[in-house]
Amino acid sequence: MFNLCKEYDERQQIIRGSICKHIMVIMGICVFINGIIEDAGFAWPDKFIAGIILIMVPITIGTVEMNIRGVYLSKDRQVFFVVVFGLVALTNVVLLISHNEPLFTAGAITDYGEHAVLAVCFLTIFIAAIIRLIYDKRMERAEE
Repeated sequence: MFNLCKEYDERQQIIRGSICKHIMVIMGICVFINGIIEDAGFAWPDKFIAGIILIMVPITIGTVEMNIRGVYLSKDRQVFFVVVFGLVALTNVVLLISHNEPLFTAGAITDYGEHAVLAVCFLTIFIAAIIRLIYDKRMERAEE
């Protein structure tokens, strides 16, 4: 597990640590907002999915930031994760399109809407990773 840190230089590790701090702050803000929303009478249809959303939104933001700043993963692992997130995103999008249910009912999010939020998170990570891979390939060609 600790061998993963050896592929990054000190600057990259500092950037990754900074991004992890951002993720923790965003997660705290999400929990705070969730508390305010639930106190106002909003009820999640599925508390388990709501908990996953509270974790997945900050992770999505942090992953996109890591891709933008170029400190995500080594190329071999990044391609693997692009494939995994792509398959999960594609599966979620296909399921959402095929069911054609409303995201909101009577002003409250539905179970279907919760899954749509997760689909958007996975799709965002997938698109950011694809953009980063294309950018890295172009930079390699420019160096040659």
